[in-house]
This record gives sequence, C-alpha cells and structure tokens, in this order.
Amino acid sequence: MVFREFGVLCDGENMQKGEVTAASMAAAAALSSSLYRVPAYRGRYKAQRFSSAFANLWSPDHQRVSSDDLYVTLNLDHHSGIGFKSKSSYQYGLFSAAIKLPTNNSAGVAITFYTSNNGIYKHNHDEIDFEFLGVLPGEPFVVQTNVYGNGSTSIGREQRFHLWFDPTIDFHHYSILWTPNHIVFSIDGVPIREMKNSKELGVQYPSKPMSVYGTIWDASTWATEGGKYKIDFRFSPFSATYKDLVLHGCMQGPHSYVEENIGDLDMEEIYSNCNLQDSTNDSPIFDNFLTYDQEMGLQWKSVGHTLSGKGSSGGTM
Repeated sequence: MVFREFGVLCDGENMQKGEVTAASMAAAAALSSSLYRVPAYRGRYKAQRFSSAFANLWSPDHQRVSSDDLYVTLNLDHHSGIGFKSKSSYQYGLFSAAIKLPTNNSAGVAITFYTSNNGIYKHNHDEIDFEFLGVLPGEPFVVQTNVYGNGSTSIGREQRFHLWFDPTIDFHHYSILWTPNHIVFSIDGVPIREMKNSKELGVQYPSKPMSVYGTIWDASTWATEGGKYKIDFRFSPFSATYKDLVLHGCMQGPHSYVEENIGDLDMEEIYSNCNLQDSTNDSPIFDNFLTYDQEMGLQWKSVGHTLSGKGSSGGTM
C-alpha cells in the first residue's frame, strides 16, 4: 500500500513496521503545508507583538524582547527560569508559536508552550500542553503533550514523541487547536495528536477560558529519562526563543477574569458568538474533523515517532 502525500510517496508497509523511510521523512516536509498552513500564519493570522499580548510572570531580567517586539528569548540559569502569560483569556482557539530550543547539553530543562486556567481553578483546572524535554548531546529531542480537563488527566494523559528534526538549529511551528469538537496538536503543520470530545467525557473535556503561556525551567527531577540526568549549569544559560506568536481565539477578556462569572456562561452561546481578534471566514476553530491528508499525517507520526509508555510529568510552571 502506498500513500500519496502532496506528491510525495510514503511506503505504507514500512509505516506499519514502524520504519521511517527517506520518503516518509520527505512527506513530513510536504505535510507541513497541510494542517491549517501553520508556517503561513504570518500571512493568514497576524503575529502578536509580545509586549501588547503577553506579560512576564517572573524573573523579567531573564527575558529579552527584540527591538521589533516580535521575538522573545527566555533564559534559564542557576538563579532562575522565566515565564510569560497572555494578557487575555480565550474560549477555544488556535494558538501557535515558532520556537527555537536550547543547544548543547539540555538534560533536565523543560520548555513549554501551553494553555491553562490553573490560576483561577486550583482544583479543577483545564490545560493543554506542549512540553519540550531536554536531552543529552546527540539524542533526539522529546516533545510531551498533556491534556487536563476539569482537573483530571484520565482522558488526556501525557504522550511523548521524538521530533523528526533538530529543533535547536532553526525555528519550528508548534500549534494547539482547541474547539468544542476536538483538540489537535501539530508541529510544522503535521498533526501529532488529536483528542476528540464526546458525551462520555462530559466535564473532563477542557471547556473553561484559558490563557496562553510560555516557560523555561529546571525540571531535573523528571524531564530527562525520569530524572536520571540533571541540569548541568556549566552549559547555561539555556535559551529558548519564541516568535510568530499567534492568538487566534474567542477572547474572553483579561486573565483576571473572575470564576463566578464563568459558571453561568452557556458554552454553545460563547462558541456561536465567538469574538475573534482577527476574524476569518475559514477559521480552523470552526472545523469539526481532520481532513484526509491530516489523518495521513497523524498516522505517519504515530507509527514512526511515538514513544512507547508514558512519561512521568512534573507538570508545567
């Protein structure tokens, strides 16, 4: 069986065996123009100016914003890590960032891009995570995805994947699509994980407004091979740079949004009256399903790059 992906042939038999062929690697590059055209966000969805859309969470001296306000570099050293948070919260949306990860020996380092409302809901929060786990020199970077719904990870526990490229050499786009119907994680346009909503999930499906975060911090206790390898601060500072920050979602106001108001909201009404900051007629947040090409990308990823077993997550910061 052979799959044709945008003119690139992938050997289906080798995919089933878990072998990543040269053709399937080439297919990844072709597929990167598929899912919501992530690399084309600069033309489709305007990148946010960092200072207008985000606020520092801690250690502002470990943050460097570019002169055009479109890049931000986060630094981790033996003194501290750093984090930022969107100034608005969102009820569903498409959130994306192009990120360049730390070079050298990054064992024990965790870099994140995620949505959460943990600051408001201490015991029943929602969260959708990308976590990039540092590695020893020469080892492939690991990306971990998590989904929390109403404080539970029983429906979206972490899944880990090997990246099929070196994320320290150049920027790559990482996006979270969150709709009432499904959650899709994608990298350079290739879907790596989809979680579908259903009546059975009920309140365990993320449904409350969330803010968007980026952080870098010391996760030596769990990040690299379950905590076997700790951070070696001789290689610090560890730097992660974010750009092309896209916040295409249903805006719900500042992140100080009070909890008592949320419980009275009708979720379907919120969705139907979505206040998009950059409205578009073909917004992916109104999509219900992956296309055939996206499904093929998801299959390619799951066969060649999913790590067996579950990691031990220390959570986001």
